[in-house]
Amino acid sequence: MTQIVGTVLEYYTKRPIQGAIIAVDGLTAITNHEGKFNILSAPSGSITLRIHHPEFEYHTVSLTAYKAPLNLGVILLKPIFKPLR
Repeated sequence: MTQIVGTVLEYYTKRPIQGAIIAVDGLTAITNHEGKFNILSAPSGSITLRIHHPEFEYHTVSLTAYKAPLNLGVILLKPIFKPLR
């Protein structure tokens, strides 16, 4: 098991995204008001993080996790633009 941390920001403004869901192998974390998340016990080996927020494009991050803590740094999500009528 390994700890995975990171920060989710808006692609254009670099503002934190609160409430994004980060999921991996049945575990979930939700970003706080600073866009930060912390998964304490992610499985080791090849995994894929799925990052979702209803106002932003779906994003995945594939990585190899070891037993040492892993800091993913900044993950940028692009907003879903709705056409004007």
